[in-house]
Amino acid sequence: MSRLPLPSPARTEATTCGSLLQELQDLWDEIGENDRERDRTILQLEQECLDLYRRKVDQTRKHKAELHQMLADGEAEVSNLISILGERETFVRLEKTAGTLKEQLAMIKPLLDDLGQKKEQRIKEFLDVQLQIVRICAEIAGNIHQGSSTSAQVDERDLTLKRLGELNCQLHDLQKDKNLRLQKVDAYIKLIQDLSLVLSVDFYKMISGVHPSFGDSSNNLTESISNDTLARLAGIVHSLEQEKLQRLQKTVKAKEQALSRKDILEKVEKWTFASEEENWLDDYEKDENRYAAGRGVHKNLKRAEKARILVNKIPSLVENLASKIKTWENEKGMPFMYDKVRLLDSLENYVKLRQQREEEKRRFRERKKLQEQFATEQEAIFGTKPSPMRQFPTKKPLGQSSSANIACGTPTGRRVSTPFGRQGIISSGKEKKGGKGSVVTPDNYVSLQKDDSVSHNSSIL
Repeated sequence: MSRLPLPSPARTEATTCGSLLQELQDLWDEIGENDRERDRTILQLEQECLDLYRRKVDQTRKHKAELHQMLADGEAEVSNLISILGERETFVRLEKTAGTLKEQLAMIKPLLDDLGQKKEQRIKEFLDVQLQIVRICAEIAGNIHQGSSTSAQVDERDLTLKRLGELNCQLHDLQKDKNLRLQKVDAYIKLIQDLSLVLSVDFYKMISGVHPSFGDSSNNLTESISNDTLARLAGIVHSLEQEKLQRLQKTVKAKEQALSRKDILEKVEKWTFASEEENWLDDYEKDENRYAAGRGVHKNLKRAEKARILVNKIPSLVENLASKIKTWENEKGMPFMYDKVRLLDSLENYVKLRQQREEEKRRFRERKKLQEQFATEQEAIFGTKPSPMRQFPTKKPLGQSSSANIACGTPTGRRVSTPFGRQGIISSGKEKKGGKGSVVTPDNYVSLQKDDSVSHNSSIL
């Protein structure tokens, strides 16, 4: 076996292995080691060196594979982030990278850090937009408390700007819808407030029944904009508008009814006035001193003449009024009420009472006529007896009064009443008058014309 070449003296100082081998040769020479043993030892050293190099090569090859794997993983992660974020410019920049493995890894690391930061920022943007979308959707659905406590779930598989833009568009549409709903709510509330003021209803009680947020004066609750709330507000507005329309229709109907009642009410006033004048005329004709000289007598005479003319018109006035009332009731399909009483019933009652009074007057005139006939017969049989001058009573003539209110010619004993309160004339006073004894005629008796009331009543009959 050949010996290993000895290193030159110039290389001994520079090479550690050579100096060590030389030192080993010197030691063998001093020891006297044979060549065979020397060759075996040198072969062993060479084998150990090969094993050492082989292990080093294996380690380096493994390290290279690890670097390749790291580079592949980095490139895959970069590609994934680029796909998620949609960063095409970064992908182009990645394709242009070249150099050793460590250089390529050194270039990928900051790129990964940059893409990772962009991903975190993009997730925050998505989360913010989706949270707003969830809250607005919850408000529209009527789940306000659920929207405030719900956390949005971000899909990290798609964080592109396109997807973010779509979410922003969706958020913009929802915000627009929310604003429109808020405007509708405000418009409904304002309309309800105006209608409540017009119709005199409790505004706060009405809107608090729709949603508690409308009656919350502290503004701690978010104003409801759900479909159910809008539907309830619209329903309240519709009901209030219907109520207003019904009231307006009732007002118009009442005005039309008042207009249709005007003609009848005017005739009722004439009838009432005629009835009052009839009462006055009855009292006037009962007064025995109505022709006595005194203050205001001529006014009473004129009023009596007018009253007789008016009283003669009462039957036709009542008949015309009853006809108009019946026509009105047939057209309207309802009774004509006056002072909470059916006017037609009052008229019928008045006609009956008037007929009773006329019958009593007729009987009174007949009794008076019989009395006068009896007195005349007595005078014809027995003649007139001298008698002292009749002492007329000192009763004041009708219309003579110191009061300014009576000077106009109203009788002192006049009963002020309306056709609805008049229950007829009591005839007991007339019967007493008709029951007095025969009349004693003085010597200077002059036959006078009969009482004008008798002739007037005869004309009525």
